[in-house]
Amino acid sequence: MLLKTLVSHYDIDYIKSRLQVKINFLQCNISYLGLPLQSAIDYIWDMKNITIKDVAQLAGVSTATVSRALNRDPSVKAETQQMIEDACTRLGYSSDRAARRLRTGETRVIAFLMHREDPSDKFLRQLLLGLTDRLILDDYHLIIIPEQEISELGSIEYLSKSRTCDGVILTHTKQSDMRVQWLINQQFPFITHGQTALMNPHAYVDYDHETFLDESVALLRDEGATKIAILLPPNDRFDSQVMMTKVRSMDESIIASEITAIDNFPPDMTSADLTAWAIQTGKQFDGIVCYTDNFVNGLTNGFHEIKREVGYTVHIATGVHGMTRSHLTTDVHTFHQDLYEDGKLLAEGIIAQLRDSSQQPMQILSKAKVNHPSLEVLL
Repeated sequence: MLLKTLVSHYDIDYIKSRLQVKINFLQCNISYLGLPLQSAIDYIWDMKNITIKDVAQLAGVSTATVSRALNRDPSVKAETQQMIEDACTRLGYSSDRAARRLRTGETRVIAFLMHREDPSDKFLRQLLLGLTDRLILDDYHLIIIPEQEISELGSIEYLSKSRTCDGVILTHTKQSDMRVQWLINQQFPFITHGQTALMNPHAYVDYDHETFLDESVALLRDEGATKIAILLPPNDRFDSQVMMTKVRSMDESIIASEITAIDNFPPDMTSADLTAWAIQTGKQFDGIVCYTDNFVNGLTNGFHEIKREVGYTVHIATGVHGMTRSHLTTDVHTFHQDLYEDGKLLAEGIIAQLRDSSQQPMQILSKAKVNHPSLEVLL
């Protein structure tokens, strides 16, 4: 591997002409590879593609054992698995995806269905980074497919019929999500970022909305807020119903604050509309809970116009997609959803299904990180 790296910067014919002069150095690298002389020379000059036989020879096992190890067969002993993986690393070997697909039907590809109306590119970026960093550890690749504009099912039907991927990841789920129901009916592996109200259990990673409400209301109460408004997502979203149910269960006598749920606040609500709401309706509250930080600047502008300052006469607690709060003042209390970690969990959930479809689907609620320091962790 060392020699291969060194020669990549030079003309290959020139290097070949000096092979005899550099034979001692070459033999040193050959001994590292652990291959016969001709096999090592062929490998170094890229004259021969490394095959499963070369891996087996270097690892000292049969080609059948290498094949089972590459397919994560549990019958392969841990030390043998590690020995084969080390041999693959030393040889720079990766199995041919087309050949594997012919042999096993696997593509080793996961499809991420991109929502067309996501108001935050930061949401997508951090989630994808977590996904790819985890998927690559099991030799899976990620492709991104935009949702078709005409039909919610169009992209999913294409992926299933074309067998382009082994599994699908969905975001922005609804209570009765036809995409999820279709995948369940087709018995096609998938996992969602967000829950649904469907009766069939399915794998998901979601934000712990109930804990977020408990902690944000408690924090605003400690700041002295006595009339707290909780802004909820559109009613067709599952998290809206979770949060509404939670609000109804809150005991105001224990909280010592009056709680009001304000429903149907879309995540892409304009700054002008938020400012107008703060001036006309928000003025009756001294505490605001936002499920997204997209609302904060518009609300702050509105409160400023009616001479109410955030952090003094009105207090705001908000959920934040990601681990940065650099766009918000320190007077705003932030609850951060670690999207990078969510991406890794989504990858683990879909991989678990592909390894053993008989297991119970992975269902995880991720906890918020409160008032994270002002720094960007995933540029």
